[in-house]
Amino acid sequence: MSDRPPDPVRRAAFKILLRAEERPRSLDTPLRMAAATFDDRNRRFLWSLVQESSRWKSRLDSVIAPLVSRPMERLDAEVRVILRLVAVQLCLLDSVPAHAAVDEAVRLARAEGTPGSDRLVNAVSRRLAADGRARWGELDGREDPKTWPVRFSHPAWLVERWRARWGDPVARAALEWDNSRPPIWVRGRPGEEAPPGAPGWVPGTFRMAEEYRPAADPVFAEGGWTVQDPSETLVGLLPPMTRSGPILDLCAAPGTKTSHLAERHEGKIIAMDRTRRRVRRLIETLRRTRGDCAVVVGDLLRPPFRPALAAGALVDAPCSNLGVLRRRPDARWNVSEGDLSAHGRRQGELLRAAAALVRPGGWLLYSVCSTEPEETVEVCEAFLASGARFRPIPFALPLRGDIVPRPGSLLIRPGQEECDGVYALLLERIGG
Repeated sequence: MSDRPPDPVRRAAFKILLRAEERPRSLDTPLRMAAATFDDRNRRFLWSLVQESSRWKSRLDSVIAPLVSRPMERLDAEVRVILRLVAVQLCLLDSVPAHAAVDEAVRLARAEGTPGSDRLVNAVSRRLAADGRARWGELDGREDPKTWPVRFSHPAWLVERWRARWGDPVARAALEWDNSRPPIWVRGRPGEEAPPGAPGWVPGTFRMAEEYRPAADPVFAEGGWTVQDPSETLVGLLPPMTRSGPILDLCAAPGTKTSHLAERHEGKIIAMDRTRRRVRRLIETLRRTRGDCAVVVGDLLRPPFRPALAAGALVDAPCSNLGVLRRRPDARWNVSEGDLSAHGRRQGELLRAAAALVRPGGWLLYSVCSTEPEETVEVCEAFLASGARFRPIPFALPLRGDIVPRPGSLLIRPGQEECDGVYALLLERIGG
């Protein structure tokens, strides 16, 4: 083996995953920043390494564990991450020759691991090259639901919660959905040529061909269409058309829903988020989509607006992201069951703060990309029970009854109607 340094793509994946291993955090921003430094082929390889290592973490660990003498949690974090990276390449990805995966794993261990870790990585990698796919495939034969946290690589508490709430067939379908490869859906821009994809059931959505690359599409770059899951597009279609503003998008970054509001409504749009970093990404989206919006850095709990200002307000609240684990696979490891009540309390505070900004007769839309009761129905029931002068507004869109549990509310489980999970409630302020 020569002394050349490790492959830059694998090294970048290692550094991103190591940060998350040491302290749970979202992979989205570091992955996007790192991906921007590579060409298209290497960018896609980086995304695969990071996303699949995170998505399948517990199943990868179960394949690796019999090949090491210590429990996985007692290995150095650097070694755990390197072993998962090589296991992903040898057990899941079809494009990487086994000898290259093993060779690069050893180089990475020598450069980034603890002294002597390259020998362990070499031994385990060679075993995985010989029978890793068989070990991986053996897990698919396990039907006992008690094995699902490993087989489908989800936290045990989340698997049990979904089984209890939905029953085993629906819970299993959601687990399988979370681990499927997401296609690229786009939202077409009204009045412009439709995207060259298959129309979805949500108006204005199109499923693009597998080989479609937004970054290489000049129409996408010019704002002709926007990448967005149908469930998220549906949320933007719920508010009634508003011609007098302003409309407030109060947790706006990255700006996908903001741009949708700007396309649909004639009233002035004001988009706000709480940090300059998030607002910079919001501005990038609005520039690309030609969204005519004012942008503000501000905290919704201390809003820079006078009360009863808005004809409409959207609160797309920060949440656990447990409804979108197909696209955000790392989120399953970043939250515990005990965190959900804390999320709900924070979301309730945001909802109440937003309600104070809506004028009589105006609308208020609350949404989260989660289906957990603490973040959805419990937040909204507590808000309505508090004496808030709001009432649900039935949707104008014709929607199937099983995704509209009651007038004005929307609940889609992960995989239901070929959508990621989402919850929304549309309200109207009553009286003077």
